[in-house]
Amino acid sequence: MNSKRYAGESTIYGRSILKDDAEYPLRKLYIQGNDKAIQEVLSLALEATDEIFWKDLGDDNFLKKQLALPAYLNF
Repeated sequence: MNSKRYAGESTIYGRSILKDDAEYPLRKLYIQGNDKAIQEVLSLALEATDEIFWKDLGDDNFLKKQLALPAYLNF
């Protein structure tokens, strides 16, 4: 899992070939194989947004439509 072999090569490449990039804040954790920390960060973010955005909205609110989640993730 999380590994790749290029055609004609016997070397298996994994997360370690990725470079750390500040544009992707979870990249360093991914490269280190720290999936638990990534899960924790995402869980905390989604829980916080639930408290801030969704908790007091009615079921018919436009923010609960299908396009709201991609819009939030861009936010």
